Amino acid sequence: MFSRFFKKARPSDQREHYRRAQGGKATLGVRLILPTGETVPGELMDVSAGGVAIKFEPSVVSILELESVYELRFTSLSRGSIKALASIRSGPRPNAPDRFGFQFVDQGDLFRQLDDSFYKYFNRRRWVRAQPALDRRVVANVAFGDQALELDVHNLSREGVSFIMPGDVAALLRADTSLVVKVPVPKSDAVVTFYGLVRHSSVTPQGLRVGVALEPFEADGSKKRLEKDLKQLEAYIGHRVEEMERYNSAFQ
Repeated sequence: MFSRFFKKARPSDQREHYRRAQGGKATLGVRLILPTGETVPGELMDVSAGGVAIKFEPSVVSILELESVYELRFTSLSRGSIKALASIRSGPRPNAPDRFGFQFVDQGDLFRQLDDSFYKYFNRRRWVRAQPALDRRVVANVAFGDQALELDVHNLSREGVSFIMPGDVAALLRADTSLVVKVPVPKSDAVVTFYGLVRHSSVTPQGLRVGVALEPFEADGSKKRLEKDLKQLEAYIGHRVEEMERYNSAFQ
């Protein structure tokens, strides 16, 4: 029923941050800023929301230090540039003597700079996902056929959600099952209603995880209310991304 709302199936992520190789017709450039202020070019080997791999000229390799933080500037042919702080987590190896691996220091700041021309490089998803806080559950109402379930949200974005659930419940949600998903936004009166389509399921240590693609719609016929509630949802997701980044940074 709802399949017409989803133009193209998105593949499920197989890693925390999907890496995209540049290929022969790369349109994304990168430069590193040294402590002296000097800018040195690099060749972007692959990129994800979590970090990048960059190849440098031999003269630069000798002055870069592991665990040091540098500013990286990315340029696109369709847009100006964005910048990100990143620490060197891996250095040259025998089979890659001029390649360095960088991890972004503040992923939240990076995502705030991205638009459509950059999202295709940094993340498979158009919208970043966030997990609810451990002490604050987000429970979505999921309806399909004559069934209505309340499910704990595992992670959430404007375009997708996943749930961890018992096997007998997951068995009811087969691939391409159409849903209506209502997501309350914590600490607000906002509730966003989506058309949903089950995309995949996978076994995790916590249980069976079911991923659902989402498309927001005007449940009460009010476009302004939908826009307002979506802004509240985006603000919540952005806040949780920042909290997760601060937590991860504290234990690195």
